[in-house]
Amino acid sequence: MNTQPMHHRQASAAQKLATPDFAQVRLTKREMECLTLLSRGYRNSRISERLGIAMPTVELHILNARKKFGAKTREQLMARAIFHGIITL
Repeated sequence: MNTQPMHHRQASAAQKLATPDFAQVRLTKREMECLTLLSRGYRNSRISERLGIAMPTVELHILNARKKFGAKTREQLMARAIFHGIITL
């Protein structure tokens, strides 16, 4: 018998559904490039210079990668990408 209140069980089920299957995550070439440079400690402005793209475009690529990994922050994105072997240090 489950002793958790119904709203906790529903939240747990919703969290499971919201968690991406990392084996199925596919990053674009630019998302991967931004993630790689981010893992080296580059800020958005430096990534922009390095890749020759506008800073809002860098921000968009990082945001899209965050969404694909279900990450709320850049730090969480990096942690998940490293943990799942997408990025190596």
